[in-house]
Amino acid sequence: MSHITPQGDPVSQIDGSAVASLRRLNATKVLDVLRGEPYRKFTVHEMAVSTGLSRPTVGRLLEDFASSGWALIAEGVPGATGRPARRFSFDRNRGLIVSIDIGRQGCIVLVSDLVGNELAISDEFGLDMRDPNFAISHALDAVSTVLDTLDDAPEVLGVCFAAPVALSESGVVLHSRTVPEWVRADFGARLRAAYPGRPLVMNNDLFIMAEAELRLGALRDAQQGMYVYTGTFTTVALTINGKVHRGFRQLAGEIGSLEEYRWQDQLDAAMEKVAPGLTKPTSFLVSEAELGKTAPREAISVLAHGVSPGIVDLASVWDPDVVVLGGSLSRSDQFYQPIEAALQEFSGGAITLRREQMDSLRAAAYGGIHRVLESIDWSA
Repeated sequence: MSHITPQGDPVSQIDGSAVASLRRLNATKVLDVLRGEPYRKFTVHEMAVSTGLSRPTVGRLLEDFASSGWALIAEGVPGATGRPARRFSFDRNRGLIVSIDIGRQGCIVLVSDLVGNELAISDEFGLDMRDPNFAISHALDAVSTVLDTLDDAPEVLGVCFAAPVALSESGVVLHSRTVPEWVRADFGARLRAAYPGRPLVMNNDLFIMAEAELRLGALRDAQQGMYVYTGTFTTVALTINGKVHRGFRQLAGEIGSLEEYRWQDQLDAAMEKVAPGLTKPTSFLVSEAELGKTAPREAISVLAHGVSPGIVDLASVWDPDVVVLGGSLSRSDQFYQPIEAALQEFSGGAITLRREQMDSLRAAAYGGIHRVLESIDWSA
């Protein structure tokens, strides 16, 4: 969902009437510079140089932004003429961004200011979130609880919702291998009711995790990338020119569900070998292998050789320059090295394999903050 407008956007607050397009363009230029360097305090002269606008125009716009609460004013040190040069900066505390990530067994809520600085976070695991009504109600309650911890919290200006599902444009769950009980649940309706008129980004958690690696992690310099997540389910997010490619049905990169790669069968066999009769997460395999135990190390190696053909097949189609391996298994050399060798052999060394830089447990929450900030149309 793109080009969404926060309630009471800063440019519209300058003049509630039908403002001239040129004035709007000039205001947008000034605001973009303020937001682009949120810790810098600009004089009118410095802003005029940065935007190419006249000093009188910039001065009026900065005063308007200050009056509407989108800019802060700091009195400057008197200059040679004895007149202080006032400085203006973006008020990053003017509003809040909320990022929600829910799954089968947990819920994470992250709240940031308007430049992405973390203000508060809550993460809960070990829950039973299979009931969709309970899941969304618990998530919204968690947001309220987190917001209550902030003193004099400003209004929420945008929300991201991530979950291990494929969603319709309106936020209805179309498909989920992880939580099939959520299919047909209308999460979007609950979120819009909770935050009426606010910008709302809703997407698959893997895509939002890839956003985190694009903005903050190992895909920042990738022209064409692949984010490979290996866990209870394995799938891939594809990126190009700094954007996540979702596909027509939001299923681009969904290799884990293809029967020919047999990921689930191989994972079940590995777990049965290491922990017969027990249900354990993939992180359990990694922890056991890190203790030097032979069985889990061998099981992880088998998994790596099993998933490598699917990764190479997709790389042959997508032609990435960077592949990022995510999920708990990426920490294991027994998993990482066979995949690296397969990609090196296929590409002749042209493809770089990296481990994720973001913690996969919280990556979707952090990626969601940046997704909302990028989606807001500040100029509307």
